[in-house]
Amino acid sequence: MLPFVVDAASYVISLITLLAIRAPLQDPPAARTGRLRHDIAVGVRFVWADRCLRALSLVSAAVSLLTAGIPLVFIVLATHLRASPTLIGVILGISGAGGLLGAALAPYLVRTVAAGVLNLAGLWLWTGLILAMAMIGTAVVLGPVAAGFAVVGPALAVVAQTRRARLVPRHLLGRVYSVNILISRGTAPLGSLLAGLLLSSVGPSTTVVILGAGLGVVALAATASPTIRHADLPETTTSH
Repeated sequence: MLPFVVDAASYVISLITLLAIRAPLQDPPAARTGRLRHDIAVGVRFVWADRCLRALSLVSAAVSLLTAGIPLVFIVLATHLRASPTLIGVILGISGAGGLLGAALAPYLVRTVAAGVLNLAGLWLWTGLILAMAMIGTAVVLGPVAAGFAVVGPALAVVAQTRRARLVPRHLLGRVYSVNILISRGTAPLGSLLAGLLLSSVGPSTTVVILGAGLGVVALAATASPTIRHADLPETTTSH
């Protein structure tokens, strides 16, 4: 029961922090068209018309496909290395700490590192960490690897969210965001399925090699793309 109670408490804390936000997050609602398909089409057209948003969404879809099953890979690989349930919990806890560190570092990184460089560095770092998992001989080392993997995510998320907030007119944010999430994260369930199939058929070591190689291909394609390389954040917020 305890893990579920703690998880539920975390959502209560999240709710309280959301209620504490005082800044206006959107313009007064405009007249609604009442047509869901029209709203979806507006979001799709906006994302597809912006070359950078389109490219980042497609790259994110590929990344989600290859990384969504990584938590499962950590658990199976740790079990394969004869880690106890307690040690597996510690490894996942260290991963959570890495995520908090990444969230703390994200604003500084976004201010000091060009968005395109940050995106590419995150992709290559993830690729290296996944491939490194194939050479790990003891479960203890999985903790730092998991933390390193978790540090990158918040920085990339902040870049994506900031770009949307600065580029997209506020009255379109909901529609554009929902379309972007559908494209970039819609492959995550397939990614979990892919990881499960690979783990059950070829084992954890080969699985991380396949996933790492696939992510390397995505990172290479992103590096070769001028749109991704120069995907820097707009300077001002669009308000019209």
